[in-house]
Amino acid sequence: MIFAVDSYIKYQFVLRIILNTHIKIAMDVDMKKISSLIVVLILTACASAPATWKGMSERDISAWKEIGFNAEKAQAWHGSGFTPEQSSSWSTAGFNLENAGQWSKQSFNAEEAKNWNTGGFDLENAVESRDKGLTPVKADD
Repeated sequence: MIFAVDSYIKYQFVLRIILNTHIKIAMDVDMKKISSLIVVLILTACASAPATWKGMSERDISAWKEIGFNAEKAQAWHGSGFTPEQSSSWSTAGFNLENAGQWSKQSFNAEEAKNWNTGGFDLENAVESRDKGLTPVKADD
């Protein structure tokens, strides 16, 4: 009977060590998962943060702000090769960045593109007509 009690105590002791080890391992794994999750969330938050004025001089930032562009919009237009003045002209003429880029690649400035567009021409027809030496008729306001 003493042997059975002694074995039972040893069994409980070993069982406690095993359970404590498993709990510790589980806690370590959970902490690693939590730490990984926190790192992923931080990186995701940084990646989705709004654009900044990074890479622009104070003079450039001032010019973009003067025409009412925020950092995100300024970076987008600047990245497409437009100056603040050109961006302002295209925006004032009613063009978004994508359309301005398309018309600009066909050697139209903002005023020309607006005239063709107001005359009912899409970009393709405007290019064809211009190549034939035609110009859009300006409507009287």
